[in-house]
Amino acid sequence: MYRLMQPEDKPAVLALWQSQRNESEEFAKKAIEQFAGEQNVYVAEENDEIAAVVLAVPVTLQGRSGTYLYGLCGEGSLILAGLVDYLCAQQKLRGAGFTVPPSPEQAALLQDKGFAWAFALRCLPREVERNLWSQAEFDSVTAKKLCELRERFWPDTVQLTPERMAVVLGDLYSSGATIVSSAHGYGIYFRKEDKLYFVELQADNDRAAEVL
Repeated sequence: MYRLMQPEDKPAVLALWQSQRNESEEFAKKAIEQFAGEQNVYVAEENDEIAAVVLAVPVTLQGRSGTYLYGLCGEGSLILAGLVDYLCAQQKLRGAGFTVPPSPEQAALLQDKGFAWAFALRCLPREVERNLWSQAEFDSVTAKKLCELRERFWPDTVQLTPERMAVVLGDLYSSGATIVSSAHGYGIYFRKEDKLYFVELQADNDRAAEVL
């Protein structure tokens, strides 16, 4: 049986999440309570036990309401597929115009459900020369500010609310991310030894990206 999570399901959902995703109870609680909201958690019940779970995080894309699937986990591809079908049907009834899949690891399952690739991802390595005279300011960008930057420089991608972005941003900062921004763009990157790994970089043009 597929349904929304009830308060009494929460301990079992947390236990399943931890066993399937190898993440802490604190992380799971934050994802359920703050990132998605308990009213947006769907479960599959089998033999009176919680067998699968997925979060339906509200998002927008160019003004359209949609859903971001997150945390899909459970035993067996059939029950996961059924849970995805149920969630998509319920979200459509709620007015969601699109659904974003969770991760590349489950691409085969989701393609069978009619999902298609919608966003291109480029990986561009390049050398950066050290410049002793260069100056830059790096501030702790707030969740609201990051939402504004993404909406301005990357309007054709999925957007989170500031409240949900705060959860993502807290996780990024705790993982060592740095955000650099200017009047012409922004970037989110991690540093590992002598390399900078930009996970997101958007700017007005190539030159503005070079400056960042």
